[in-house]
Amino acid sequence: MARVDVYVCPVADARGVRDELLTRVAPVFADHARSLLDAGTKPAETGALCELISGALVAAKLGVTRDDQLVFGPYGKPSLTAGAPFFNLSHSENIVILGICGEVVGVDVQPMPDELDKYTILTLGRALGIPHQRKADPSPELMELAQTPADWARNWTRVEAVLKAIGTGFGIEPPEYLPLMDEWQCAWGQVGADMICVATRTEPEIVMHDFDLISWIGGDHGHDGN
Repeated sequence: MARVDVYVCPVADARGVRDELLTRVAPVFADHARSLLDAGTKPAETGALCELISGALVAAKLGVTRDDQLVFGPYGKPSLTAGAPFFNLSHSENIVILGICGEVVGVDVQPMPDELDKYTILTLGRALGIPHQRKADPSPELMELAQTPADWARNWTRVEAVLKAIGTGFGIEPPEYLPLMDEWQCAWGQVGADMICVATRTEPEIVMHDFDLISWIGGDHGHDGN
């Protein structure tokens, strides 16, 4: 099995320490956060906090405090310049997660919908390459995959986690990535109303950890490993 250590930090934890984080994380995270803050909107502010927490996570768990410690793939996937361990980041409006593994890994987190409407279900269908006619209801095949909000979230996060493992995200179309889906194995976890999925080539085992952002800020900011 492939052990995947998943570190979880609530977005709300960063609200009172935003300015300090801007000076503590690698510039690539701080600069992106500042550009989002310049937008002046609530979603952009949340995005900025997620960037800063991501920077704190890779600093604390991977020792990344400089931009030259990272390389980015053609679709933006970050990796360590030094190679292994492999990692991946994801966030919702509620939490930020960092997955670390000894092999290539993709992680995704998605809030489970309060309820499933036609649009939400059809969005999953498009991601899974399940065709539907314009204005038609979701097919029985698709409805089977989205019987509950948890079912929907498990299937959605599987697609995203695999695409992030591949390194493309939705930068490629379903006909390109669907033949690759079965090359990856997935495991799921849940934090509150958020579904988490990890994807690796071999069967993954998720080991969840809470990340105490405030304690990290108050400490020496050293790399504490996994």
